[in-house]
This record gives sequence, structure tokens and C-alpha cells, in this order.
Amino acid sequence: MEESVDCSSFVQDVYRSMGILLPRDADQQELAMNHSVSLEGLNTDARYQKAAEAPVGALFFKPGHVMLYLGKDAKGTPLAIHSASSYFTFSGNKSKKHYIRRVLVSDLSYQNGKAVRTIDGMTSIGSCF
Repeated sequence: MEESVDCSSFVQDVYRSMGILLPRDADQQELAMNHSVSLEGLNTDARYQKAAEAPVGALFFKPGHVMLYLGKDAKGTPLAIHSASSYFTFSGNKSKKHYIRRVLVSDLSYQNGKAVRTIDGMTSIGSCF
């Protein structure tokens, strides 16, 4: 299997290239944001609205994972770039884990092993600017 940099290291490298130093760990990066919007208690539509309102370059956080917001596609769907090790597909009540270990651009609808969409697992949106 190919190896890739993890999510927090990827974001750290991107921000460092702009002269912004971030901690190494995704959870510590979340705490280091100058401006942060909590997504606690929001339904899916409200979460998508907050994501769409974020400035390009903001960071999207979920426990143990961080993604860099790229903006919206032509349909208005928020997109993020991140380093991901795996994703899940579902058939009936069974899930299958697929290892990818790559930097990729995705929307926020992909699911974890418990069938929770990324948007619904996000804890906050943060930025340093």
C-alpha cells in the first residue's frame, strides 16, 4: 500500500507555506484557531450552510481529522482537500473499509464506519485569518 502524509501534517504543510505555523495534531490545530464556529447541535442543513459560508482556506474539523476548505463547486457543494487513509461503503447493514492513503478532494457526504456522513461528524470550522 502507498503511504501518504496524515491529515494534520498535510494541513500544517499548506499553512506553513503561507507563513502560518500550526500545531502538529488535528485536535491541537482545532484549539489553535483564532476564529472558530462550533457545529454542535446543528442539523445537516445548518452545517452545510456554515460550511458554505466559511472562507476558502478555513479548516473543517471532526474528531481526529482535519480538512482544508476549497470553496464550492458549480452546484454550490462545499469541497475540501485532505489526506485520507480510508473510506467506507455499505451494503445492507454491512460496511466495507477501503484503504486509499491519498490526498484527495471530496464533498462532505462520505461516511465513516458507523455510516455517519462527514458533515454530520464535524465539530467545528476554524480559521487563522
